[in-house]
Amino acid sequence: MKHIIVFDDVSLYCLGMKIAFEQFPDIHVAGEAFSGEGVFEILAQTPVDVIVLGVNMPDRTGCVDVARRIRRDYPATKIIAVVDEDNVEAKHYITDLGIDGYIGKRDASGHELAEMVIRV
Repeated sequence: MKHIIVFDDVSLYCLGMKIAFEQFPDIHVAGEAFSGEGVFEILAQTPVDVIVLGVNMPDRTGCVDVARRIRRDYPATKIIAVVDEDNVEAKHYITDLGIDGYIGKRDASGHELAEMVIRV
């Protein structure tokens, strides 16, 4: 079973991902975070396999800082970026951060996202 954190600044989007993941018995949402500090509060208490990271937040540097800190402090934790398909800049910096995979925010289904979580 994969234990994951869903991280995005839009609570409704996090809720939608959480509901989508509930359909898959191999995935357990260990927590939802709406800020970088929220991610690390969960990580301090719960081992997590994958973080689903929204990267189209208003404060892009917050996502970058979170990803860098995860890489430094939790290197075994995988990161999947959820990015707007037309955000070319985001695709470049997520590659530089060593993100384990990314998927389009608008066109991806819950099933596709769940498959990616299980694969990484």
